[in-house]
Amino acid sequence: MRRAVSPAAAAVILIAVAVVAGLLVYAWVMGWIRWPLREASTQIVIRDVRGQDGYLRVEVVNVGDRSCNITRLALPYEGISYDLQPSLLLKPGESSVISVPYAWTYYRDKIWVRVITEDGLTSEVEIPLSYWDNPYAIRFEGSADRVITPDADDLDLIELTIECWVKILSYGSGWGKAPVVVKGNFSYTSFNYALLINLKYHDIEVAYTGNKHYIYSSTRLEVGKWYHVVGIIKYSGGSTYLAIYVNGELDYERTKSGSPQPNDQPLFSGANNYYYIPERKFLVDDLRIYNRTLTQEEIRDNIRGKITTDGLVLWWRFDEGSGGTVEDVSGNGHDGFLDPNAPPGWDTGISLEDEDVRELLSSLGFPVPLKHDLLTCLLPRAALAPLGRRHRG
Repeated sequence: MRRAVSPAAAAVILIAVAVVAGLLVYAWVMGWIRWPLREASTQIVIRDVRGQDGYLRVEVVNVGDRSCNITRLALPYEGISYDLQPSLLLKPGESSVISVPYAWTYYRDKIWVRVITEDGLTSEVEIPLSYWDNPYAIRFEGSADRVITPDADDLDLIELTIECWVKILSYGSGWGKAPVVVKGNFSYTSFNYALLINLKYHDIEVAYTGNKHYIYSSTRLEVGKWYHVVGIIKYSGGSTYLAIYVNGELDYERTKSGSPQPNDQPLFSGANNYYYIPERKFLVDDLRIYNRTLTQEEIRDNIRGKITTDGLVLWWRFDEGSGGTVEDVSGNGHDGFLDPNAPPGWDTGISLEDEDVRELLSSLGFPVPLKHDLLTCLLPRAALAPLGRRHRG
């Protein structure tokens, strides 16, 4: 025989249900359970991270049941964040690769990557690079060895920034100048622009067409040490502004008369038909040319790895390590060709393992990633096992 629920028991049950329902509604209104419910339906997994040709390529997969829009990618340890333009819309089950310009695409035991959606949801992982660039640099030794790229309209400039890393191995004969970059076959009377190493005074010069149209750095470059150098040229209103930055700091600036004169001649690194006699030995790495003036903030961002691409017309990474061609990874097709009659060599380039680089990052107040042999597991663990590591062959 079925027993009826007493009025008192029914009243207690109804009160309990009302209390639970009220708590759930209150928690939803306050946002206490809304976040987990959203997270349960939007799930982004970072499946792979590769470093290749100056870009970090992050593969993401939407394993949830609702679409999401990824708007930012961050490297939390380095303090670097990229706003994705355009953002990446992923439907359930879809995957895609996010590519951002990043200089330090060399061997890393682990890199901490985070993606953020427009709703503020995040997915992050600590993962080894599954592929990485080898840190090579071009080595100029002797006098006439050089890299050449043909003339192009977007290399003929009256406003520009030249940026690279330089290491002097020997000033050789101790006289004359060696071009890191020169647009033109001959000297200042006809070249468009140049970034030069003065072998006598051990400084950096930035110059444009005409007599005495140059300035030189107050910094003297020590032998055997990497320096980050920038030369800026900007013509405006009948005069030309020149500036030199060394290791992220403004070293010297001045305004001169006249203007840079574009030409229909190749662009050289190492030597041209005029600057080729003095003996010298130096390395160049990560060479970029922009068609605009970079700010100091952009220069410093480039040093720590977040490469600015606005106005970028040439980017030679020099990570080939062999062969007769240097790829222009800017996408503008200005590949460089090692002169077969006087080819430069290859050497070890810049990386986060280099003490000069680490010291510079530290001096500018940037976080310095730990060396791979010292890196501990203090960062968040990956939810997904990383793919097998592959070295660039």
